[in-house]
Amino acid sequence: KPEACARFYGIIVLMRSLTMCLVPVLPVVRDDAALQIGLMCFVIFAFATIQQQIRPWRCDRANTVDAVLSMCLALLLICGSLASDIQSSDKAIHVVGTITFVLFLLVVAFEIVRAVHTHLRPRPHYDIFVSHAKEDCGARARLMKLQMEQRGRHRVFLDSDDLRNLDTLLDTVKDHVDHVVVLLTRATLHRPWCAAEIVMALRANKRITAVWTQSFQPLKDEELDNPASLLDGGPAMLAEYGISCSDVVDSYKRLFSSTTRTIKVQIDLPTNVRFEDVVGQVLGDEAKDPRKVSSPDLKGSCGMLVISSDPTNEEATAAALILEAKLRDDFMELSNAGICCMTHRQQDLLSLKDLMAQSRAIVILLSAYSLQSMVQLTAILEAMEQREENAVPATIPVNLPGFTFPDDHYYANVLPKIWRSNTEWAETRIRSFFKHIAVGFDTRAADMFLNLQAKHVMSLVPLRFDSSMSSSRKSGVALPGENFEDTSTCKGSSAWAQQSGIVLPGEVFEDKIDDNSVCKSSPWAAQKFDHI
Repeated sequence: KPEACARFYGIIVLMRSLTMCLVPVLPVVRDDAALQIGLMCFVIFAFATIQQQIRPWRCDRANTVDAVLSMCLALLLICGSLASDIQSSDKAIHVVGTITFVLFLLVVAFEIVRAVHTHLRPRPHYDIFVSHAKEDCGARARLMKLQMEQRGRHRVFLDSDDLRNLDTLLDTVKDHVDHVVVLLTRATLHRPWCAAEIVMALRANKRITAVWTQSFQPLKDEELDNPASLLDGGPAMLAEYGISCSDVVDSYKRLFSSTTRTIKVQIDLPTNVRFEDVVGQVLGDEAKDPRKVSSPDLKGSCGMLVISSDPTNEEATAAALILEAKLRDDFMELSNAGICCMTHRQQDLLSLKDLMAQSRAIVILLSAYSLQSMVQLTAILEAMEQREENAVPATIPVNLPGFTFPDDHYYANVLPKIWRSNTEWAETRIRSFFKHIAVGFDTRAADMFLNLQAKHVMSLVPLRFDSSMSSSRKSGVALPGENFEDTSTCKGSSAWAQQSGIVLPGEVFEDKIDDNSVCKSSPWAAQKFDHI
């Protein structure tokens, strides 16, 4: 079975067969059997070369067998010509042989010149190289690549997409990149390959930009004084590339010096705007002023697709924006209602419930702390409540890297501290939610696999939608006492919070979910209900 990207190979096979059938009837070689055999061999070799470049079959063995069969076919033609009494023109053979020899010399000379030119004057193949630790910022790196490519004709290197041989990674940084962007997170400087990329970029005097994310902490002096324990797995794996511990330490010091351009992610900006701000600064724009940026209201239209993610998790937010971009064209063919990606940090839970009531389907991205996020829990519980009443909207769970399914410890110890009232009701619906088969969306994988996973998500979106049912659902889930206009007393907020089990400020913000982590919804809730 051919690869998805080489479905056209059948046309190439048909063209090869047609060309070989036409060779005997060509006026130039019609009366010369030797020239016919030579031309047929040329056709076979040419198409075998194309086949090896495309490698259309999923199995490498099938690609090799295809090429061997082509060579055998050419050998059969040659053996047949040797075994028969063929009359040929010496002049024609002389001309064909001379042309073949000249072509051989031209190809060899061209490749030698190109190899020398590449060695002496290597031209950057990529405009930007994004160095990152895939485990904890794969989605943010991919979103940066997507937004940079959308803003202009920038070729961005991301190892999961563009790297076919790990041994050539450092050569790419050295010879084929103009600008190296180091996405600094908690794990970046401890990854051996990230360290090697930074060392090679500084050795080659590349333009380098360091992007400080919220989780990044600069190395301490004692860590730099003990470089052998700085890298995960030790420095031995970099020694074969001529990189020592002292090289890594010196490069890190240069990375944090005043000579290196530094961009710090502005946490005062809404989460989705942060990425646009970083990309803009990398490409030369001025930094956005948080005082002049406001989160747009959550608006939508009847029959839209809603994507919910943990607003306090930047990886989940980046994954939501990537998924939105990949679903947009396909969904617009289905409906003009659009996609509502709820990536804004300051979200109104009542607006969330209204949006879900109008939606065709809701995609819930499950990340590391989704089940400790009030926004995500509200989305899950509201979706299951709607499903019980009307079987709509369709609920599509999507697993992101780092998500773990809840166990008995979560239901017994964690959930009651987040959803204090009606805990049994919440537990029943959460368990019902996880009976749905989740779709994987691995933001660390190649773009081709992400496209396939996005297609899978799109296949679960209902093709038909009854707008009249949407309006009845919206009125059916109206909450009593909702009067958010009176912000001085917030009577509506309190009544709704008590009924829904939402914990308001001062109730849970000091409680620990476990020994090492505080409720991840606390910063969001404290910021959203600041007026209460």
